[in-house]
Amino acid sequence: MPPKKQKEKPEKRPEELVRELTHTLGMMQAKLDTVSLRELVNTSVRKKMTDENIQASRRVAEMRENLEMNKVESKLATSCVNTQYKLLQRLFILRVRESREIITRLKKEHSEVKALLEFQIASKDQELAEKNATIDKLEKHLNSLHFQLERVVLEMVDKMEKGLEADRSTWEDDADYFYTHSKNIMKKLGYGREFL
Repeated sequence: MPPKKQKEKPEKRPEELVRELTHTLGMMQAKLDTVSLRELVNTSVRKKMTDENIQASRRVAEMRENLEMNKVESKLATSCVNTQYKLLQRLFILRVRESREIITRLKKEHSEVKALLEFQIASKDQELAEKNATIDKLEKHLNSLHFQLERVVLEMVDKMEKGLEADRSTWEDDADYFYTHSKNIMKKLGYGREFL
């Protein structure tokens, strides 16, 4: 038995290829727009976290100033009477303790905010790297599609040129035959060369 011929896949028409490529390009553009929007959001989040970090640093500086002021107040209290001194000393100790608690709390908050910021920045950088890799992959795919479309168009043009050349050759043969046949008929009818 002769081997079975495999069915050839029908070639897609240029309109279908263009429609598919247009659809693919639209999807890629939408993904690029999404990546751009996310990058804008990432930038906004980074700026916000930086502002919060600056505010926390300012709070720590203010608390340090308060601590210094409390120390100055304690020095002034030493010049007062013993009772006032003890009272002011207790007040100072309370303020120092409160300031230390606030500083400790602010340092802890600062560390947490810093760790959170670093984690978010690392996450966003990783996400951005993944998106850039996806964009590179899509660009390579788009270039591949472009070359495939170019090859298909060139093949179509080549086929059309060959078809036109074959048709032109057929038309020339038909025209020569018609001319020769008409000439013979005219000769048979006796019109001679005056119509040729």
